[in-house]
Amino acid sequence: MNLSEYRKSMWKFAVYPNSGSNPLYAELGLLSEIGELAGEAKRVIRDDEGKITSERKGNMISELGDIMWYLSAISHERDSEDFLLSLDNIEDNSLDKFSGVNDFLTCINELPTIFYSDKDQTQEFYIKLKSLINYLDTSLEVILQNNIDKLQSRMDRNKIKGSGGDR
Repeated sequence: MNLSEYRKSMWKFAVYPNSGSNPLYAELGLLSEIGELAGEAKRVIRDDEGKITSERKGNMISELGDIMWYLSAISHERDSEDFLLSLDNIEDNSLDKFSGVNDFLTCINELPTIFYSDKDQTQEFYIKLKSLINYLDTSLEVILQNNIDKLQSRMDRNKIKGSGGDR
């Protein structure tokens, strides 16, 4: 699934007040999801002896999917497909090269600062995001498809509204 397809299909899961004219909700959601990714990073240090376990990797991939959902919502709210599609234009040679898990965790820590410091830093934010995806040895396409599958399952079970990752 590419970003354009994802952006079209994700909107049916947008169940929040004034969706379509509420960019603040989408931006706060993005910050919240970055925090959840940071929580997984913290657990790597606290619980996993500095190693990314397969369970933690799965959790991080899921959180990256949620981050992509909110980036897509922001793109939709701003009526700017270019805002999101610029992620597709990042070349692999421009990605951050992490020398180890600490560099990876530091990159997660930098995400909110980069995104919220200056709206012109979107490209740097996307480079960091794509670097994280690359480090986890997965692809943006896999992350997008996993996210749609998770949201569709919630919708099918009438659990699209609510809180918590395991609903």
